Amino acid sequence: MRKFYIYLLVISIATVICGVFTWANKDAFLQFPWKKDFSFDYLSLATADANNYYLIDRSLKRLSKVNTAGELQYIIKATDSTSNLHLLNEVVADANGSFYVLNTYLDSRGFYVEGEEIAKYNAEGKVDKVMYRKDYGRINRPEWVGRVKSLKINNGFLYFFSVNDRDVSLKRVTLDGESAEDVFKFQLPHDTYLSEIAGTAAGSIFYTTKKGRIYWVDASGKSIQIFAGDNRSLPINLDVDSNNCLYFADMGNKKILYLNPDTEKVTASTVSTKDPAPKTILSANKLSQQGFDLPFSLINSVRVNQDGSMVIAASDHAISITPTGKVNSALGNATYPGHMLAYNWFVWLQPLLILVLLTLAMKIIYFNIMARSIPIVVKQIIVFVPLMVISMAIVSIISYNTLSDTIEKETFSKLKLLSHLGTQVIDGDRLEGINGPGDFMNSDYRSLQQEIDVMLKEKTWNSEAKYYTVVYKVDKDNLFVALTDDNSRSPYYPYEWDEAFTGVLDGKIITGQESDPDGSWMYAIGPVYNSAGEIVGEFETGIDQKGFNEQRRALLSKLGRSITIMALIVAAVFMAMSYFLLSGIRTLRKGVNNVARGNWDTKVSVRTKDEVADLCQSFNTMSEYILRYINKITLLNESYFRFVPQQFLKFLQKENITEVELGDQVKQEMVILISNIHSFDTISKEISPEESFKIINGFLNEVGPIIRENDGFINKYTGAGIIALFPGETRDALTAAIAMQRQVEHYNSERINSGYQPIEIGIAVHKGPVMLGIVGEEKRMEGTVISDNVNLTETLEKITHKFSASILLTEDVYMDIFNWESYRCRLLGSIEVENKALPVTVYDVFQGEPEHARKLKQETSDLFEDGVILYQDGRFYDARTKFVEVIRRNSRDEAAKLYFFLCDEYFKGGTPEHWSGTIGT
Repeated sequence: MRKFYIYLLVISIATVICGVFTWANKDAFLQFPWKKDFSFDYLSLATADANNYYLIDRSLKRLSKVNTAGELQYIIKATDSTSNLHLLNEVVADANGSFYVLNTYLDSRGFYVEGEEIAKYNAEGKVDKVMYRKDYGRINRPEWVGRVKSLKINNGFLYFFSVNDRDVSLKRVTLDGESAEDVFKFQLPHDTYLSEIAGTAAGSIFYTTKKGRIYWVDASGKSIQIFAGDNRSLPINLDVDSNNCLYFADMGNKKILYLNPDTEKVTASTVSTKDPAPKTILSANKLSQQGFDLPFSLINSVRVNQDGSMVIAASDHAISITPTGKVNSALGNATYPGHMLAYNWFVWLQPLLILVLLTLAMKIIYFNIMARSIPIVVKQIIVFVPLMVISMAIVSIISYNTLSDTIEKETFSKLKLLSHLGTQVIDGDRLEGINGPGDFMNSDYRSLQQEIDVMLKEKTWNSEAKYYTVVYKVDKDNLFVALTDDNSRSPYYPYEWDEAFTGVLDGKIITGQESDPDGSWMYAIGPVYNSAGEIVGEFETGIDQKGFNEQRRALLSKLGRSITIMALIVAAVFMAMSYFLLSGIRTLRKGVNNVARGNWDTKVSVRTKDEVADLCQSFNTMSEYILRYINKITLLNESYFRFVPQQFLKFLQKENITEVELGDQVKQEMVILISNIHSFDTISKEISPEESFKIINGFLNEVGPIIRENDGFINKYTGAGIIALFPGETRDALTAAIAMQRQVEHYNSERINSGYQPIEIGIAVHKGPVMLGIVGEEKRMEGTVISDNVNLTETLEKITHKFSASILLTEDVYMDIFNWESYRCRLLGSIEVENKALPVTVYDVFQGEPEHARKLKQETSDLFEDGVILYQDGRFYDARTKFVEVIRRNSRDEAAKLYFFLCDEYFKGGTPEHWSGTIGT
C-alpha cells in the first residue's frame, strides 16, 4: 500500500509542475502550434540593428524581435496590473545586441501618465537593468503621452529628451546604465506647439510642430525654422543620422523625405521661401517601381540605423531602405522557428498530460487505495460540488455579460448623446476655416476648441471615464483630422474613410469600437453642419478601452474570487453537514467491519433518532442472532470434528463436513502409528462393561492429546486401541510413541495408587502410502484409511508383546530418521509377515520403557544385535551363546529367549526349507 502513496505523491508533484508551467506559458494558447506565420497587428514602430528587427505593435502592447531571415526570435508583452496600464512606446538597439525600451505606465483608466522608464534588455530578451525612471505625482501629470521622447544611441551613449511644457532637456546615459546627465537644455518659443523632436547634441537638434513646421535648434538654444512645406505638408516621425541629415515622413503627401540643411548658413532670419528643398526618398510610387505593391498611407515611424539605413513602419510592414531610398526588404510577417513551434506544441500538450496524470491518480486512488470503494461523502462531493461550481459559474458569466452589456450600452448611450450635442454645438463655418496644419491654434481652431470644452463642462459625466474628442473635416473626397481635445494631432492629418465615417455622411450618428496603432477605443461619430446645412465635418467622441477593459477584467476577477470563496464555503459546509449526517453510517460500518473480522458480540450505539438509528438497532438484533447462530455452528463443528478429524477433511480438500461425499478419496504418504492395550480381551472378562469403557477412555484421554501435539490425528478407534496418522515429519510419530509409553507409565502409577491393575500397550510405527476416503452408503458414511501398510502396522503391533517390545518400527521409519543419538533402540531382525513376499526388518525402540527395563536393554543391546546377525548368517551355535548371555543379564528379554529357542532348534534339527534368516510372526 505504501508504494501507491509514493506513486500518488510523485503524480501530484508532476501535476503541480505541469500546472505551474502551463499557467506560466498561458499566452502560448493564443497561438495555434500548427500556425507557422507570425503576423504584425497595428505596427507602431520598427527599428533594426545589423541582424534583427525590433517591432512594436498591437497598440503598443507587444515587442517582437525578428532576424533578417524573417524568423521570430521572441516576444515581449506589456504587463498590465490592476492599478496601471503598460505601454511599450519606443525601442532602440545598440551594436552589441542589447536594446532599450521606453515603458510608459498609465493609470487604470488609461488617461494619466503615472511613470516612465527606460529599460535595457539583453540579447535574449531579459531585462538587464533600468537605465532611467521618472515618476509623476498626481499634480500636473501628463495626459495620454509621457514627457520622455526620442531614444537614440550615438558614440556609446543612450540619448533621450525630457519635455515639460516649453522646457526641453537632452539627456544621456552610458550603455552601462550610469546616472543620466543633462547634455543640453533650451526653451521652446511661445506658441510653438511641439510635436516631435530628434537629435543627440547641441547644434544638431530638430523638432516639428503641430503647424507642420520643422525647426533647428542652434548651439545657443534658439529655434530656427528650416522647413514649412506646402499647406498640406505634415512632417512627423523625424530622425537624424550621424551627419545631421534629417529624415521624416510627410503624412500630408505620404512620402519619406530627406533634408540636409546647411546649418552654418541658416540664420534666425530664415523664412519659408528660403527653406532648403527636401528630397523624396520613398513614396507609394517609388515602392511600386521597385516591385513592392504596398499601401503607403499610414506611416507610423521612421528610424535611422547606426549604419545609415532606415526602417519604416508603414501599413503593418517594416520596410528597410538605404539612404538613397532603395528598398532592401519589406517584412509583412515573420515565421515561427522550429524550436518555438515545438515549444508551443509542448505547452499545448500539457493539459492533456495533466488530464492523463489526474486520470492515473484517480485510478490509483480508486483501485489501489480505496479498493474500488468510494465513501458516500466523496460521491456527494464529486457530484454536488462540480454541479454547484458550474451553476455558480453560469450565473456569474450571465451576470458578468449582463453587467458588461449594460455598462457598454450605457457608455454608448452617453457617447451618442455627447456626439449629438457636438453636432449641435460645433460651428461648421469655423471648421471650414481650418485648411491645413498652419491653421493650428488659429481663431477658428480656438473657437471650436472652446465650444467643445464648454459642452463637456456643462454636462455631468461619469468622473471615472475620460472622454476624448476629435473633429474631422470633410474636404471633397478626403477626410482629415482638424482638431483633437489634447492637441496631439496637427490639423489636416489624413485619415482613412471607413464604414462608420461614410455612414455619418447620411446624417446618422454611428457608434462602434475601433483599434489603431495608438490603442483601442469606443466611439460615437456624428455629422457637423455649416450654416448652409451641408455636412462639412464629423465629430467623434469616445473613451479608451484600456480603462473599460480593465474595469471588465476587474469585474470578472471579482466575480471569479467571489465564486471561488462561495464554492469553498459551500463545499466546507456541505462536507461538515455530510460528515455529521453520515456519522451514524460510519459507526454502523465500523460495527459491520468488526463483525466481518469475527467480533460477533459487536454492538453499535447511535442517538440520532432517525432512520440510521433504526438501522443500527436492527444491526444489533442481527448481531445477537448471528452470535447465537455462530456459537451453535461452532459447537456443531467441534462435535463433527470429534467424529471426523479436521485434518482428514483437509486432506480431502473439504472446508467442512457438509462438503463430504461418498467416494471422496486421496492418496497420501504418511506415517502410521497403531497402538492397543495388551490382553484387553482377558482383562474385560474379569471386569464389568462400565469398567472396560473407563479403562479404554482413560487410555485414550492420555494418548489423544499427545498425538495432536505432535501434528498427528487419530483416524480410527479400534476397540482398545487407535490408528493414528502423521502427515508431517517421521520423527513426529516416533516422538509421539515414546511420549505415549511414558504417559501410560504415569497413568499406571495413578491406577496402582487407586487399587487398579496397570495396563500395558504396544505401539507399531510404519511409513508408506495410504488411501484416505469416505466409505459407507448414502445415509451412513465414515472416514477411513485403506492400505496394505496399515495391515502391516497392525500385524507389528500384535507381536510387540511377543518380543517384550513397547515400540516396534520398520526399517522405512528407521532410515527416515537420521539422528538416532537421542533415541535408544536395537535391531530386532527380519520378520516374516503373512501375505508379504519379502521379510520386514524391524527395530525395538525402548526409549519410553521403565528405567530398569531400558537400562537392561541398553546394556545388552550390542550382544543382542550381534546374536541377530549371527542368527541371520546361520551360525546358530554362536548366536545361541550371545542370546544366553543376554538372557543371563536380562531374564525378561522375551525376544532373546525366542531367538535362543530358534537357534537351539535350528542347530539341532536344521532350518526349514527356504529359510532366509527370518523369524515367523
